[in-house]
Amino acid sequence: MNKSVFRILLTISIFAATVLPAQAVKLPNPLGSESLTCIVQNIVTAMRIVAVPLLTIMVFIGAFRILTAGGNEDKFSTGRKIITYAIIGFVIVLAAEGSSILIYNILSGGSADVPSYQCP
Repeated sequence: MNKSVFRILLTISIFAATVLPAQAVKLPNPLGSESLTCIVQNIVTAMRIVAVPLLTIMVFIGAFRILTAGGNEDKFSTGRKIITYAIIGFVIVLAAEGSSILIYNILSGGSADVPSYQCP
């Protein structure tokens, strides 16, 4: 029974694949970019857009902790760490942008001074 059902399905699928005309299917590009360079540039730009307000918020939170410490060394230290880690995170985001431009220019043979790629 199972072998006959399998044979019928196999025959139908072979018939459908050979007789029915194949149609081209055009899928939309969900990333909006055609190259890996543009995708990386879009990701780094999005990281920078998120990092600037986040840095501002974290500096305000750290400063608030420092101002309201009232002589408590633990709260003062926590506020200082918040500001330090926020600045370190922002520097990492800026370094990611710079390194992506540098890597692209090295691999493409361009100069390391000015980014030479433009995305639509």
